[in-house]
Amino acid sequence: MAYNRERKHTMKKRSKKLRLRMNQRANTYETENAQRPYLTSTHKAR
Repeated sequence: MAYNRERKHTMKKRSKKLRLRMNQRANTYETENAQRPYLTSTHKAR
């Protein structure tokens, strides 16, 4: 039980970190693409 709780905590921490990094990367990507409007992004959700 304790092991499970510990694992859940670490997973939550990791997911938070991951989400933050993904958001950061997405933001930089968007700003980069803003300079080139004619470029159709293949990684953007349509």
